[in-house]
Amino acid sequence: MRCWRLTLVFALLTAASVHAQPARSRAVTIDELFRGYVKKLPEPKTLSEQNGMGMAQCDGKPAPTYNLLRATAGKLPVKTDADVLSLVPWARHQNPCIRQIAIEALITKIGFDRDELSAPGMHEVEDHHFHDIMVSVQRFLEARKVSIPVEVFEGLYVTVTEKDFVPLLRGSWVEELEEGKGFQNVVELTDAELSVTSKHLPSDAAHPDHTWTTGLTGVTVNERGQFVVTGAWAVESNSAGFRGKRTEPSPFVYRFWPVAPGVVWFKNGEHAYWEKLRQRPAPVRR
Repeated sequence: MRCWRLTLVFALLTAASVHAQPARSRAVTIDELFRGYVKKLPEPKTLSEQNGMGMAQCDGKPAPTYNLLRATAGKLPVKTDADVLSLVPWARHQNPCIRQIAIEALITKIGFDRDELSAPGMHEVEDHHFHDIMVSVQRFLEARKVSIPVEVFEGLYVTVTEKDFVPLLRGSWVEELEEGKGFQNVVELTDAELSVTSKHLPSDAAHPDHTWTTGLTGVTVNERGQFVVTGAWAVESNSAGFRGKRTEPSPFVYRFWPVAPGVVWFKNGEHAYWEKLRQRPAPVRR
């Protein structure tokens, strides 16, 4: 009888112990964390997170430091290739702070070289730094055989072919000016020719517009999704009436990097800087 009572007491104590165990909490997903960040960003917990360069603003509110955003990204549960895919929509979010957190997580996971980046370009969706990250993410996922829904990279031109060059870039493109710049480039593309015109700012008869026109022969696409353009010939001219002799082949190698509808980055020569161009609206036919 005594043995039976002891067995019963042990069973009751064991059952009570099991019920007293707290239920295991469900892991919070990346999407759930970001939805929380959209409502309220984490508060800084260290001096490092409080100090350092900060963004101008996030969604109309004073922005935190880049250190805090990077620390926040480091706490995201990014473990699998599918997690990388889930970060891309947040990297394209309208709030730049949300984009920065997602991008920090992405470049850490895919091993992107931070020395190739700059702020704020890395989180500005029309900047070539941001686009370079998106191209790298797409290549990372593709190499790992991850199925990528079309809408994930829609409108980013992360994959282009030689046949896309003229249909995508035909027309007139104007350099987006930086403060204090004295010249502005205008690039015009037809089916057969490419012209690059440098315009003095403000217009000055002593400095006529200077143009190089190139006859297109070869367009290739490099590993970064940039169009590389060479020509059979090139002719120099200006708006004052000068026209030089034809040079064969063209001495120029141009690169175009489309990043969004109506936005392309342009480089004239291997060691030149990237210039941001916007497409001019086509003239209205009456």
